[in-house]
Formats: sequence, structure tokens, C-alpha cells
Amino acid sequence: MAGLAETGISEVYSWLSSISNGLNLERLAPEFERRGFRSKHSLKYLNENDLAVIINSSDKLLLAER
Repeated sequence: MAGLAETGISEVYSWLSSISNGLNLERLAPEFERRGFRSKHSLKYLNENDLAVIINSSDKLLLAER
């Protein structure tokens, strides 16, 4: 299955966990995956500004946490 590591954890979850720095960003993995980011390959198209909007927007965080 695309985007799943051997451990059963998605590549997006692993990537968010690696950049989380204690912020628990991996909880946003389902929202990223719903938006079409399912593999490390698809994540390479995100830039720093995209991440700032997704992560810092309280509306998006609330939506992601639902």
C-alpha cells in the first residue's frame, strides 16, 4: 500500500513525527492524507510557507483534530 512503512505507520505520520519537535504534529497526518499527501514523494512539494499555514492556522488545526 502506498505511503505505509513496514511498521504499518504512514510515511506522512513518520515525517510529521520527525519534524514535530514535541508539538505532536503527527496528529495532523489524517488531514494531510485527506489532502492527497500520502507518501514522502508527495510531501516534497510542500514548502515552508505551506507548512506554516497548515500548522499555524487554528481553523485548520481544529478541522484536522475533528
